Amino acid sequence: MKTNLKMLALFGAMVGALALQGCKSDEDRINIGAKSFGENRVLAHMVADLAKERGLPVGKVVEISGSQAIMDGLRRGDIALYPEYNGTGMVLVGQNPSSNGAEMSARLTEIYEPLGLSWGPKFGFANNYGLAMDPDRAAELGITKMSDLVAVAGTLKIGAEEDFRVRPIDGLSAMNRRYGLAFGTTTIVSIADRLSLYDALQQNKFDVIEVFTTDGQITDLGLTVLPDDLGFFPVYEATTLARKDAISAHPELAEVLQSLEGKISAEMMRELNRMVEIDGRSPKDVAKIALNQIGLLPDAAVSTDEPVRIAASALMTEGPVSAASLRAVRAAFPGRRVELTASTAPLAALAAGEARVALVGAESFFDVGGEEVVRVENSEAVVAVDQGLIHLVGRTGVTDLASATGLVTGPEGSSTHRIAVLLQKGLGLKASIKPAGSEDLGSLLAAIPEGSGDVAVVTLPLADATLTKQLQAGTSLKLVPVAGWTSGANLIRYPFLRPARIPAGTYPGQVELVETLSSQLVLAGPVVAASLVGGQGPNLGLATPAQVALSDESVRAISGAVAGATLIDPTLRQSQALTSGLVKQAKGISTAVDVMLVNLCVILFFTWLIILYVRREEPAT
Repeated sequence: MKTNLKMLALFGAMVGALALQGCKSDEDRINIGAKSFGENRVLAHMVADLAKERGLPVGKVVEISGSQAIMDGLRRGDIALYPEYNGTGMVLVGQNPSSNGAEMSARLTEIYEPLGLSWGPKFGFANNYGLAMDPDRAAELGITKMSDLVAVAGTLKIGAEEDFRVRPIDGLSAMNRRYGLAFGTTTIVSIADRLSLYDALQQNKFDVIEVFTTDGQITDLGLTVLPDDLGFFPVYEATTLARKDAISAHPELAEVLQSLEGKISAEMMRELNRMVEIDGRSPKDVAKIALNQIGLLPDAAVSTDEPVRIAASALMTEGPVSAASLRAVRAAFPGRRVELTASTAPLAALAAGEARVALVGAESFFDVGGEEVVRVENSEAVVAVDQGLIHLVGRTGVTDLASATGLVTGPEGSSTHRIAVLLQKGLGLKASIKPAGSEDLGSLLAAIPEGSGDVAVVTLPLADATLTKQLQAGTSLKLVPVAGWTSGANLIRYPFLRPARIPAGTYPGQVELVETLSSQLVLAGPVVAASLVGGQGPNLGLATPAQVALSDESVRAISGAVAGATLIDPTLRQSQALTSGLVKQAKGISTAVDVMLVNLCVILFFTWLIILYVRREEPAT
């Protein structure tokens, strides 16, 4: 028995030693912090990758939202360093930042060194705050610089993120005081939702938004950043802030930071941000791409996984709906590239395995070719993204659909072609359907002056920015109403097309409201027959071999990532994952025979081990 007790004591000591060793190992690891936006995460991963290449014990990249919160984490020792901006560093200690980066850096060293914190070399670019507007809106109001906002601010809506709102010296309130601005409406979003400001600007929900000047969306959307003519915004040069004890414990870390000095220009950072924010690349992959480009990690292995593709009509490949769809799918596939590709028939692309997800209108779920409209069961709706309104854009002489001679649509099988067929059937139109070679807005509208038809059938969200610009260009086009839809049995025959109105003044030259129809825009996944073991399982005959089902977890992630989503139209087939997880029952003991047998064997095995271990040893003879 004494032998057994000694063995137990030895075993306990070994476990304790291993635990202590594990704690010591964790304490020695270098955790690198990152703020919760793409640029900061890319920089953090660049530092982490270079440190690993030098053999340093790098732990993980820890994301912490907010400037003050990440500074607190650094001072507590949760992280060893993180990318920071010298202008922000001044604000965090109550100092006035300035436009002189060199002077600020010298002052920061004086302030932070006694706190046990050290500023590193600069990456080579500055990411300043700014205010951006759509160039057409800015031109309409005669705004060329920030001071011009003063005269009209009371009628304008501005959007900003929470971190900018709370900054006492260089934030929203301080900016308003310096310029004498009083905006009519101010909307604040979390820093994690900062990029949604760009979507809202495109939807005309804001006139002005706060931006970072290295955001990839500025170039991608062609926005105007208003010059800061009073010099309010200080310079924010990217650098790192580290604990001095971490640098002392790992001198090679200072060499890593030094190797990055001056290597990233503002243009390069804007492109890296575009890869993360628009292309959907993970910050970790983009960091490797950047290190490869600047020659510091030429053999960096970048993920070559096939992108997750979203098939959508060419009308839906740009704008807020496409951006919301990309964000939602990225939530389900973190770290994977997500691409939105134009497709004449998105659900057909889904069925062929050419896409994992489709962005479609409700009409796409129905076969409209026969006498009766029949729902097709090979796809299911995952989340409602928006409402698509049917915009009938006709030449000036066309007063209603009854007088139209030709309806211009996308190719046969496309969403707009389906809608034209339904309009023709439901209203008894004499107009013929004229399929165009493409479903993009430019092609559809260009067919009208060419004489291919006199009304283009277009499905777009309300107040679409691209259509607004087309109608603003002085063309002889106008919106044509849908009249008489509710007088027959159309609401019963085609319940997925619902009456709607385009409010007066939504588009240039539109002085009256326009009667039309709406169709819910949803993200859809393929139907792969449910497995006998639950969830979305193997192919039992309903799906092609190329199809890959969305897992229940992916469906819920996509659904949960669409802010303010409405319920899916009841006429559509809905993913079972959205209802099967609503009520969770407590897990009991499984009564399956195979599971019970395995559990019994495990219990007997451990019982046998315990008996052998504690059994009294027989005396020697």
